[in-house]
Order: sequence, then structure tokens, then C-alpha cells
Amino acid sequence: MAESLVRSMSIYAGTKKVSQQESSSYSLKDGGEAVYGDVPGGYIAYSHGAVDSAMTMTEIVPVAGTDYDFVSALLNHTPLDIALSLVDGKIHQVQMRCMDAKFDSAVQTGILKGEFQFKGGPPTLTG
Repeated sequence: MAESLVRSMSIYAGTKKVSQQESSSYSLKDGGEAVYGDVPGGYIAYSHGAVDSAMTMTEIVPVAGTDYDFVSALLNHTPLDIALSLVDGKIHQVQMRCMDAKFDSAVQTGILKGEFQFKGGPPTLTG
């Protein structure tokens, strides 16, 4: 049996690949919640909530700056067209906003890392 190809998820902001990405996580939630009423057992069903998405990305921040200025996007409340590939064989395209930015610096290693949190709605799947 041939080995499966395994690789990390690529992230694009607009048409720019975020090449300094070190690690990332991506999640989807269906937004529903349990509905209870005056029936035997109390439980009726799950509601159909609004689907939302979230992504956290850590990247190396070079002195000259990164591929995309996520700090300005956060400060200006700018929605970003984010593409994530490949996630379970598909490309997820979703409009997200940068909601949080945090920077960690280490003198010993000389590295500055930025952690950015994004939130958005449901993705469009292609592929």
C-alpha cells in the first residue's frame, strides 16, 4: 500500500500566502444548542444555529514585517478573505476578521512570534 501524502495546512489572506506561518488551528461550530420543553425527558431537539468558524495562527515575525499586515486589519476592522488548504481534501474559503493579536519575544533565541485569532462565518468548500 502506498504511503499517504501528509502536509500542513496552507493559509492565504486574499491572494497572498502566509509563508511565515509556524502553526495553526481551525475550527467550525454549528451554533445549535439543545432545546428543552415540557415533554417527557425534557429534551426536544437541537436548534439550527448560525455556523461560525475560528482560526488561530502563530507566525514568525521578521524585522521587515510579515506577508500580510494582520495588525492593521485588526485595528481597522477589515474583513479578510481567508483560504485554508487542504482541509480534508478541500479548500475552505471564508471571510474572517482578525479579532486578537498577541506577540511573544525571546531574547535567547532572537525570535518574535505573533499569534492571531480570526473569527468568521461558514466556509465555502471547493475541490
